[in-house]
Amino acid sequence: MARKIIVVGGSLSGSAAAARIRSLDAQSEIILLEKEATISSAGTAWPGLLADDTTPVHKQQHLAAEEFRRQYRVDVRVNSEVIAIRRFRRLVEIRPASDVEGKPYKEKYDQLVLATGCVPVRPAAFPPDLEGMFLLKSPTDIQKIRSALSNLSVRRILVVGGTPTGLQAAEALARRGLSVTLLEKSNHVLAALDPDMARVVEGHLVQKGIHLRLGRQPKRIERTGGYIMITLDDDSTLDSDLIILACGLKPDISLAVAAGLKSGPFGTLQTTAGGQTSDKRIFAAGALAADIDLISNKAVWAPTPSSVIQQARRVADQLNDFKADVRPALAITNLELPGLEAGAVGVSENELIALRIDYNRTYTMIPGNEGQPFLIVKILWSRQNRHLLGAQLVSDGSSSERLAQLALAIQARQTVDDLSRLDLPHEPSRPGRRNWLLQAGLLAQNQLRGLYHEFSIYDLASLDTSRVILVDVRSREEFLRGTIPGAINLPFADLVVSLQEGKVNLPPDKPLYLFSDSGRQGYLASRQLMLSGRKDVYNLAGGYWLYSRVIGRTSS
Repeated sequence: MARKIIVVGGSLSGSAAAARIRSLDAQSEIILLEKEATISSAGTAWPGLLADDTTPVHKQQHLAAEEFRRQYRVDVRVNSEVIAIRRFRRLVEIRPASDVEGKPYKEKYDQLVLATGCVPVRPAAFPPDLEGMFLLKSPTDIQKIRSALSNLSVRRILVVGGTPTGLQAAEALARRGLSVTLLEKSNHVLAALDPDMARVVEGHLVQKGIHLRLGRQPKRIERTGGYIMITLDDDSTLDSDLIILACGLKPDISLAVAAGLKSGPFGTLQTTAGGQTSDKRIFAAGALAADIDLISNKAVWAPTPSSVIQQARRVADQLNDFKADVRPALAITNLELPGLEAGAVGVSENELIALRIDYNRTYTMIPGNEGQPFLIVKILWSRQNRHLLGAQLVSDGSSSERLAQLALAIQARQTVDDLSRLDLPHEPSRPGRRNWLLQAGLLAQNQLRGLYHEFSIYDLASLDTSRVILVDVRSREEFLRGTIPGAINLPFADLVVSLQEGKVNLPPDKPLYLFSDSGRQGYLASRQLMLSGRKDVYNLAGGYWLYSRVIGRTSS
């Protein structure tokens, strides 16, 4: 007798699990239950749709139930919400999602796959019934926000959360000509990025007219007349006509917990490698299960479209007695805004510090000129075995391909030495210059061999210019347009001549901290000084270009 498998949730993980089960089992009855009107065929990228009211919401990334049913021979039931799991009777109770008073009906199962996905995080300070407040997760949410924006009195928007979703929403709303404030409890946006890289993104947001309130949390929310007043933890206030919560997501395990299934780390469910829960007939797919991190070898919850599909595939394989192909996960974050892209893969500096891993950093800079996009890449690698541990990038051009290359390099357990030996084509926009990834490997090797020493923009605060010399090796014109406080100007060309003539007027008993525009000339200057006999020479990673966008950026 054919078994009956019920999949709860038609999101990416649910539809992937149902499709994979059918590809391995032609006989079983498969029922896919989804409370929304459509099932998903890809990850979502909805916030950009807030820029206007014309782009259709339910397009491209969703499959019609009938199409999925015909292709995979799956009984797809949309607008069908599972309200209870009766484990000991092996059945689920279902009711029409649009009719909360409707009488539920029951379906028995032999095996059950839970793929209920995520729910938005709602900070405790925000009342759930606050008028003018919206969550941001689904196409339905976009339609509700669009409807609210049609009110001509809505001019001030507060977006809560420096997540990729929050940043995309803020940018899209700013394009509509609205006054947008972004509130984030951390001291920088995009938690996956380190502050130095995140500041470049923040500078872009400020240029777009978005007001940033970082390191602050809401303490009290109240509606006063026609607007909402938000009191922050420093007792300052914000007035807003509309609030959008984009504070991130968490696993939606409410249905499973109500059925008595055991919970796991990060609010997931306790599962085996193949996704089996504490009930051997129930499996958890996608965001409901944690992974093992490739770098730390610890449990991690970092659902991406690729990891969600892998989770769904493992569950389907386990259901059909295939050995689960379990591989460590690699955290990936990607942000796409008009005019700027950013991404991170692997672990950040803060995570490495918490893990007590001895690491080093290497920056690769392409400042961008003559119409070419800028690119800044930061690679983190182990001092012990030289393996790549993490990488971050920001560019005003396309970055997805570069992020994919970095992810492949980390998953392949490559070292910085491997990067230095890569045979890669030159980029058409930079004829005669080394490939950016090869350049990162070469710079790391130079560090390992002691050919130069770096210091960070964050080391500047602790530099005592009475004990060290801070030297700007850019041209006199660049120096006069702006420099780092306390720096003296010694252009690179003049430095070379002075070294050749033996007339360098730099105190021999003080360490030298050099910087140039992007770091390249600073490196060359430090090498010349070290070849002349100086040992205590340091070059600013990222140069003045990075400093001006991080320390010297305009905050709001």
